[in-house]
Order: sequence, then C-alpha cells, then structure tokens
Amino acid sequence: MTLALRLSTYLTFVVGLAMFAGWLARAEPITTAHLILGLVVALLALVAVPRGPGPRRAVRAVARVWPLLTTAVGLTIFWKVSPPVVVMVHALMGIAAVALLELALGRRARPAP
Repeated sequence: MTLALRLSTYLTFVVGLAMFAGWLARAEPITTAHLILGLVVALLALVAVPRGPGPRRAVRAVARVWPLLTTAVGLTIFWKVSPPVVVMVHALMGIAAVALLELALGRRARPAP
C-alpha cells in the first residue's frame, strides 16, 4: 500500500510540474488525470499512513490530512473559482505533501541488526 502511495504521489507531482512548467499542454484530459491522481493520493494517504502512538505522531497526522487540503485547493483551480496565484500555492502544497508523506512513511522504527 505504501508503494502505491509513493508511486502515485510522485506521478502526480511530475504531471503537475510538467503542466506548471509548460512541458505538457493544459488540455482537459491531462488536468483530469492529474486531478484523479491527486484524489488517489489523498485517499491512499488516509489508509496507508499509520495512526496511533509512536514516533512522529504529529507528522503522521498532518501527512494524512495534507493531501486532502492540496486536492481541495486543486479543485478550486480546476473549477476556475480561484485567482491564478493559487496555482503557485497549490504547487507549494504539493511539494509539502511529498515531503510530509516521505517523512511519515520513511521514519518507521527499524529492527536492530
């Protein structure tokens, strides 16, 4: 499950970066694919990021919710109800989502050798 979350997170990030940089046209199929990938990341984050006590509890809690917030901001862009500056906010939120998910998934207690 965590591998699927990581792969979909990075794929969403790469497609979004390509759209932002102008490497991909902002055609409806591409933006729709980016939106669907973002929804997949948000749902997988809710399921795959562990809950409960342990190290980095606050980071894990934020990592579970942050992709939902990023997707919500992305929906305002998709529906064209936000000013253009929100695209940059959404991009920064996406970068933060990648970092938070990596922190939450990568900082597990590992058994001693």
